[in-house]
Amino acid sequence: MNETTPIISIYHISELYLYEYYVNKGNYSISETDLASPHIAEAERLEKGNNPGRALTEWLAAHEENPVNTQIYEGMIRCSMLLQNNHKVLEYANEIYKFCCTRSELAFFYRSLGWYYLETYKPELSAALYRYSTFFYPSEQAEEEIKYLEKAMKKQLVSDDISSIQKIISAADIPVSPDKVTLALLLRAGEEAESHSSISQALDCYKMLFDLTQDQEIYDRIRHLENLT
Repeated sequence: MNETTPIISIYHISELYLYEYYVNKGNYSISETDLASPHIAEAERLEKGNNPGRALTEWLAAHEENPVNTQIYEGMIRCSMLLQNNHKVLEYANEIYKFCCTRSELAFFYRSLGWYYLETYKPELSAALYRYSTFFYPSEQAEEEIKYLEKAMKKQLVSDDISSIQKIISAADIPVSPDKVTLALLLRAGEEAESHSSISQALDCYKMLFDLTQDQEIYDRIRHLENLT
């Protein structure tokens, strides 16, 4: 019996590369209508209305349409936090990591794990994760959580020394850098978009890659493409 070919609402080449590698290496088709966006809009409305249960249902529906989108994952994680579903926060945080294509997305990944380990009574690891997240992207939430932890424990839990923080995080089997496969996929996606003169999408891929790596060669590619537009 043949399986049904998935129909997805993914339209950016970077997400298509992520989908093909991490989710579905087989056949799929792209919906002519964006079926994820209405669920995203409704999920955001429900979140603002303090209805995390129904919002999560909409985020999950959006995830069915686009299973690699980090905005959707972030909504799933936020609602799971509000519902105090620790297991799902950890599950979704581990899943989102490989789809993180910017420093702000990586920071969200580390903050999510910081929340999980705060809730599961590992304050030192939680504080390290919150502090590490700020190295990627500043966050008042992270700073407040660190203050809360240190006040509760009545001691300093974490320094600003990045190597010592990385040791704590690595000891918990948590990655301390972007996924190397994801970086390679962004590069390949950018190169394919560029080869088809899809300059806007190529720039998106290269800018995400530069955001994560600060690589000079990628920066030069960005400048070259920007001069063409």
